[in-house]
Amino acid sequence: MSLRRLTGMTCLAAGAALLAWMVFEYFFLAFLAGKLLPGVAPSVWIAGFGRALLSLPGAAALFLAAAGYFLITREQREEGRKDS
Repeated sequence: MSLRRLTGMTCLAAGAALLAWMVFEYFFLAFLAGKLLPGVAPSVWIAGFGRALLSLPGAAALFLAAAGYFLITREQREEGRKDS
């Protein structure tokens, strides 16, 4: 396994883990807020999560996941060229 592929897998896993943590944290806090304020609609939660994705941690998670994906696919394309 090449270093580029390993780096890509690490970036992809880190980005996915950060996004998963953000999802858990955001929806857990939204659940607690819903218990305290029963009139809050789930559509407000979804809109708030969309804004959270555009925050700095959300952008970092999306960047890490995208970088990992592109590193892995680039390595696969280069392996395909070597085989032909």
